[in-house]
Amino acid sequence: MKQYKIEVTELDEDELLAKLGVRKDYYRNYKIYYVIDADTIYIVRILHMLVDSKAWLYRTFGL
Repeated sequence: MKQYKIEVTELDEDELLAKLGVRKDYYRNYKIYYVIDADTIYIVRILHMLVDSKAWLYRTFGL
C-alpha cells in the first residue's frame, strides 16, 4: 500500500468555522477545507481562490 505524508494545518481564521474544527490548506489555485474526526479526515470543500469561500462554507454547515 502506498504511504502518504500528512501535514495538519492551522484552523481557519474565521471564528465560527474554527469552533467547528474546520482546517484549511492550499494547493495551487485552490483552498482545501477539511475536518479531522478521530482517525478520519473529511474533505468539506475544495474551492478556487477567487470564490467567496466563507459563503460556501457557511451554507455547507448551515450557518
